[in-house]
Amino acid sequence: MARPARNCLRVVGTIAGASRCSRSSCINRHLQQAFEDAILVALAIATIAALVTALAASWLLAQRLTRPIRTLAHAAGRIGRGSYQARVPVPPSGDELAAQGRAFNQMAAALEATERHRQALLADLAHELRTPLATLEAYVEGLADGVVAADQEAWTVLQAELDRLRRLTEDLTAVSRPRSTSWTCARAGSTRLRW
Repeated sequence: MARPARNCLRVVGTIAGASRCSRSSCINRHLQQAFEDAILVALAIATIAALVTALAASWLLAQRLTRPIRTLAHAAGRIGRGSYQARVPVPPSGDELAAQGRAFNQMAAALEATERHRQALLADLAHELRTPLATLEAYVEGLADGVVAADQEAWTVLQAELDRLRRLTEDLTAVSRPRSTSWTCARAGSTRLRW
């Protein structure tokens, strides 16, 4: 007994038409269509999973790269505000970020040393200025009150203190010039300037 053939939808080019096909042919077509649909679904899921994984890996890598840069920027801001003891941790890797961290720490140490020297210089300068100013002030008061005679000795002392003040101002001018090598500071036990 022959079974009646079922109608299957068959696409030829752009014209769809119904044709008579055998039962196994229809099943094969349905299986082929189901397989193709399953492949498309699996491909879509794999694409989405790969995209999510790539985004997560990119975010983690960006965080790893920007964390030392943010730390460096924060430390640079602290140094800009006068906190010269700011340092950044140097990663153990030998990459560019580690080199940048080492260079930053060297710069911060140099700035800190320069600031200490500047403070010592200003303290010594204030001390060195007080001495001739006090001498001048005492002699001028003594001359005005008549306690000190306006003789050659008084004028010699006044001239010597004025010369000392002039040398101090010349040294300050030399120090204020960038990379000036004409001025030297001698240390004798402490941070005292020798004029």
